[in-house]
Amino acid sequence: MIEYPILTTPRLTLRPFTVADAPKVKQLVNNKAIAQNIPNIPHPYPEGEAERWINSHQNVSWEGESRHFAIVRQADHELVGAISLRVNSLARRAALGYWVGQPYWGQNYATEAARELLQYGFEVLKLNRIEAHYLKRNPASGRVMQKLGLKYEGCQRDHIFMDGQFEDIEQYGLLQKDYELAKTSPRAHPPTLQASRLILRPHQWADAVELQRLGNNKAIADNLLSLPHPFDLEMAQTRLRSQHQRYELGQGFTFVIIRRQDQATLGEIGLTLNHENKWGRLGYWLGRAYWGQGYGTEVVQTLIRFSFEVLELNRVQADHFVRNPASGKVMQKAGMSYEGQSRQAVYKGTVFEDVENYAILRQDYMKKL
Repeated sequence: MIEYPILTTPRLTLRPFTVADAPKVKQLVNNKAIAQNIPNIPHPYPEGEAERWINSHQNVSWEGESRHFAIVRQADHELVGAISLRVNSLARRAALGYWVGQPYWGQNYATEAARELLQYGFEVLKLNRIEAHYLKRNPASGRVMQKLGLKYEGCQRDHIFMDGQFEDIEQYGLLQKDYELAKTSPRAHPPTLQASRLILRPHQWADAVELQRLGNNKAIADNLLSLPHPFDLEMAQTRLRSQHQRYELGQGFTFVIIRRQDQATLGEIGLTLNHENKWGRLGYWLGRAYWGQGYGTEVVQTLIRFSFEVLELNRVQADHFVRNPASGKVMQKAGMSYEGQSRQAVYKGTVFEDVENYAILRQDYMKKL
C-alpha cells in the first residue's frame, strides 16, 4: 500500500482521493477544455472511469508508483483538481502532473499545490529530480512551471499522438541541488511581511515571468526611474539578480506584493538603506489592474512598520514626480509628511523632472501607536 500524507498550503489541502470524490471528478474532467490538454483523459469521460481511476491509485508498477492527491479548497472543502508525482524510485526522479477544473482557473491553485508537492518530493521522498511537461500549444501550463522555478530543458517534437495528430511537448525539470540552493541562498533569508489583504515576500527566481508581464506597461514605466519600457523577460531576470545582490550587500530589501485572497502577484515594493544615517528610501509599483484599490497605501504602511519596528530606522522617505499626484496621496494616507519640492531633480528620458518629497520619522510613527 502506498502511504499518503495530508499536505496543507495557505488555501489548500492535498489529500488522497476516495471513491466519494468520483462524481466531482467526472463533473470537472468531462470537459473538452481539460481533456484536450491532458493525453490520458478521454472525452467524453466514460461512466465508471472516475471510480476506476481512483481505485488504481494504490497500484505499483515496475516503473515505480504514482502518488495522486486531491486538491481541496480549505475554505469550503471543495475539490478543485488533482496533482500527482509519478515516482521512479530506482532513478530517484518523478514526473509532476496536475489538472484544475475550469471553474477554478486563474486562481493560482495549480502553482500553490505544485509548490507543496515539490517540497514533499525533495524533502520527504528524497528525490534527485522532478520533471514536468506540457503540450506546446498550452503555454498557461508552462507559466506554472516557470513560477515554480523549474528549468526549461527543450522541446520534444511530435512526442505525443492524440486526437489524430502528433503534438510537441515542452520539457521542464528541477534538480534537488537547485531546490536546496534556492533555500539556502542569502536571498531566502529576508522576512515575509503580513498585511491585512497582502503578503510581502522575498523574490523568487520564478517571479520574473509575472513581474515582466505586469511591468511591461508604459503607464507604469512613465512614473518610475527603475523600470524601462519595453520591459522584457531578460530585463526582469537582470532586475531580480540586481535586487538579490543589493540584499546580499546589505543595501536594502525588495519584496513581491502578493494578494492573500488568491496569491496573485500585484507588483513590488523596496527599501534602500542608509545605515550610517539610519534612514531608508521606499519605492513601489503596482500592476495597472490593481490601481485605485488601496493596495499602495497598505504596502507602504507595512514597510514603514517593518522599517521602524524591526530595522529600527530613524526615518523613512519617499518621493514622486510632481505630475503623478496619486502617489503623493498614498504617502499622505500612509502617515508621511510633505517636505517640499526638489526642482529638476531627476533626468528621465529627455526631460528634467521635479519631484515631491515625503518622510516619516520614528518619533512620529511611535506617537501614533
